[in-house]
Amino acid sequence: AWYEPNQGTNVWIDAMVIPANASCAGLGNEFINYIISEDVQRENSDYVGYTSVDTSIIEELSGEDGTYYGITPSDTANLDLRIINSVYGIKVKTDDNFKIIDKTTGNTKNGNNTLITNVEYSSGLSNPMIAVSLYRRDYSEIYSQNYTLVDLKDYISDELTQTSNDKEYLFTNSPTSSMTGEYHFKQSLKTGTYKIVYKLYDKTSYIGEAYEYFVIK
Repeated sequence: AWYEPNQGTNVWIDAMVIPANASCAGLGNEFINYIISEDVQRENSDYVGYTSVDTSIIEELSGEDGTYYGITPSDTANLDLRIINSVYGIKVKTDDNFKIIDKTTGNTKNGNNTLITNVEYSSGLSNPMIAVSLYRRDYSEIYSQNYTLVDLKDYISDELTQTSNDKEYLFTNSPTSSMTGEYHFKQSLKTGTYKIVYKLYDKTSYIGEAYEYFVIK
């Protein structure tokens, strides 16, 4: 007897069976398990057009209307792509000698109070602007990984131009591919782990950020 569901069915069915008196039924089971494994099911469905027993593969290889497309493209197009240097087109790097600051003197391991950060920019934005701000780790809980915005000007003696955002200062509104940020620490600093954050904007639209950590102790 043959029954066709209302939702439709395959035109035919190919089946794999193991005879009851098979001398190596174990090998037969291993082969069937291989055939119905995810990767082989995907290749089989794409090459032959067989409907997979894995519904996730059916959804992957079919369109919203149920039409089977497979993984082999029916057409191709060439696109010009530009690979930028990091996720958002901004990258910051600080030498390890600048990452430990003495709380009393403000000096780094280099023996002076200068912090130098190297900032790279590679986005093709129409109106790029990079701002800088400072965050301190929240020690209210022992294992907290949260950071709280603090005022950079409380820690450095350099003149800063504030943006429209709280405790955020202009780094540059004309970024080049490679830039240097130089800051000079004050004395009698608050201990803790900090991160200096460079935020990239396209005019006033936030794009992304990059940061480096340092420790005051």
